[in-house]
Amino acid sequence: MPAGTLYLLIRHDEDATVYVNGQKIADVPGNSSHYMPVEVDKALRAALKPGPNLIAIQCRQTRGDQFIDAGILSSGVK
Repeated sequence: MPAGTLYLLIRHDEDATVYVNGQKIADVPGNSSHYMPVEVDKALRAALKPGPNLIAIQCRQTRGDQFIDAGILSSGVK
């Protein structure tokens, strides 16, 4: 298990819902033109399992451009 606090690092347009191994770990409303950290430590740790893990993201688009990119970030500090 990664050390430190776990964050979702996400850039999106528009509303995003993030799942890990089928469990919802975050709802991120609106949009962000730059990457923003969202603290998901407790929910993500509950969803992670040994070995490969699956991240799925639903992005709801209502108008204009659409994009989504995300990853997991650890503070690395216990």
